[in-house]
Amino acid sequence: MRGQNQQSTYLESIEDIELIKIHYREQAKYEATFLDAVQEELKRRKSRIDKLINQIQIRYNYSEPQTGTIDDARSKLKQPLDYWDVYYFTNVLNETLLVQHIYFAWVVHVFDNEYFSYSFISDDESEFDQILTKFLKLEDWESAVTNQITDWEELVQLDSYNVAENLIQALVDEGLPFSVKKPDFPHFNAIYGTYYEASKIIIVVPEPYHQHALQIVEKIQSRIEQLQEALIIAEDNHDYHRQIEIYSELEKFMSNDAVLFFNKGSLFYELGQFEAAAEALIHSLNIQVENSQSIELDEIKTLLQAISEKFPENIEIVHALAVSARIEGDTTSEMDYYQRILKINSTDSIAHLNLGYLYYHQENGNKQAKYHFQQYLELEPAAEEREAIEDLFVSITTEG
Repeated sequence: MRGQNQQSTYLESIEDIELIKIHYREQAKYEATFLDAVQEELKRRKSRIDKLINQIQIRYNYSEPQTGTIDDARSKLKQPLDYWDVYYFTNVLNETLLVQHIYFAWVVHVFDNEYFSYSFISDDESEFDQILTKFLKLEDWESAVTNQITDWEELVQLDSYNVAENLIQALVDEGLPFSVKKPDFPHFNAIYGTYYEASKIIIVVPEPYHQHALQIVEKIQSRIEQLQEALIIAEDNHDYHRQIEIYSELEKFMSNDAVLFFNKGSLFYELGQFEAAAEALIHSLNIQVENSQSIELDEIKTLLQAISEKFPENIEIVHALAVSARIEGDTTSEMDYYQRILKINSTDSIAHLNLGYLYYHQENGNKQAKYHFQQYLELEPAAEEREAIEDLFVSITTEG
């Protein structure tokens, strides 16, 4: 009797989480009589134990983890996901499933604390809902997993989401499983065992499918080479329309190529298709800004200025000219372009924001800076920059 009383006292002193761990994960360490006593103690605490197990962590991509319930987690599976999106579902024992959706199936990476165990694929929505529910409830879920993956192979590293989507679609068409790591995807290196450049989009496939996937990549590369050869012929024949057709197909594979869009925009300009020319030239400029490049900027600016004269109300073109002025360090022209935008549309929030920053960095520009910042916040009340701009208000007031 004394031994039973001592054991009972000991069990009463154990934290809820430790009791859960003993019952669900560490039974092999203990004798049957002790485990029976643990089960009785869990029954005694049933209300709060159930509540604790139902309190899980949910994280989406880079957002901070949120506390939710098991039903909250299950509801996330019904939301649309891009190939590179990931949900993290963490149960009360700090075990995590990283979940991605690849058109025809769920790709799931299993973690025990920070340590990767394996991956698996589920192509049945109802089945995976049951797996996730049992995982979070600490019930036996692994018996339903039939295709574990322990080895992944890198297929490609890419700079562009558009290019990635094109290859992904080819993999989907072939029914090949894959996983996508977008920049700074947490846990990725633990899963695949190699450290990658954070700015790249990485597509990986299970080792048994690697050769098949490489054949798809080689087929795409062969198509690119065919198009480039056809482009040379079209250039020699001065066939502008054919060149544009080829550039449009090459975009699927080279959507982050600033030269491609510059050339396409120049062709449209020669053909008198000025709005299409502006769209392509602006895209080229945006790519260069994103990648800190400087390719044919003078020519892009000259062409956009000429198009802007034909379409003076086209704000997008004027925004692009302001960006080109910024790249050149021509603050006066940049401010003039933004003022021109506001004459066309006084509610253009980006023009107000950029003018605010430009005036803020000018001597005696605080009054104008504050005005444009205020206009921006009125137009964009939920702006991410609100806190930073409000800090500048304090700085402007102090300096004033």
